[in-house]
Amino acid sequence: MGSSPGFANILVKFADDFLFDTIESIDIYHAHGGEEHEGPAVVKHRIHSMIIDIPVYIDGEFRTVKLFEESGKSLEEEEEFYNLGKYPVYAYPHPETITLPKYIKNVKRVTNLGLVLPPQYAELIKNVVRTGMVEEEPIDFMGQKISPLEFSVNYILHKRKELIEKYGPKEPVGCLKIKIKGSKNSDKLEYDFSMFSKGKGMGEGTGIPAAIGTYLMAEGLIKEKGVFPPEGGVNPVDALKVLVKLSGKEAEFPILVEKIDEKGNKEIINPLSLLSNVIKSN
Repeated sequence: MGSSPGFANILVKFADDFLFDTIESIDIYHAHGGEEHEGPAVVKHRIHSMIIDIPVYIDGEFRTVKLFEESGKSLEEEEEFYNLGKYPVYAYPHPETITLPKYIKNVKRVTNLGLVLPPQYAELIKNVVRTGMVEEEPIDFMGQKISPLEFSVNYILHKRKELIEKYGPKEPVGCLKIKIKGSKNSDKLEYDFSMFSKGKGMGEGTGIPAAIGTYLMAEGLIKEKGVFPPEGGVNPVDALKVLVKLSGKEAEFPILVEKIDEKGNKEIINPLSLLSNVIKSN
């Protein structure tokens, strides 16, 4: 259990259990970058994610899209990330789009969109993929066997430092945003959850949720056996209680909650008060 998939699923389950009567759509967004080091495996993962069929759940149906075809381009948009700004995001293959529809009844849409920062770095990788220079089979070049993929990965990593120095970010940053739309008491509404990190990189976003999952298992609070997604076996209230303990102070609680009514009025909700009210009422 990490950030996404992981705590994204937990927050969706919390919303489904306590904030909505019916959830219609779940859009998960993520933006991160600026880590001091990025290895070849990470770049290969990004390339792989751009080549494969990307699973999404649209209009109540599972389907796949291609990043560079119209099916994928139609999902691209700009999204505002807390503490980071507005960035273009594109379809990203994540398991939430497969598992959430199985556990959130009546949901019609589940997507996962994201990018790596800076956007110029994301575009560099996309452009390399567009050229087709990502084949693993070595080719002959001046008497030497060179894999196009290995060359491209090294070129991308070579340019990464230059792009970060020019465009930022100057330190590791990240934001995970979950936009959930549905209804409560027949009124349309939306809840946006944002989890953010600055200066700590992927270690915080991935490590803390994994630690919470381990703690819940050790305490016997996860009863399910086998392989299952977080929304299929983790009590969201239990997980959030542990996160509160880890955060220590209210000012350091890493979740921003925004509520938007059907007229577009936006209200920032204190997440600790929200959790406290749920605990009291249950």
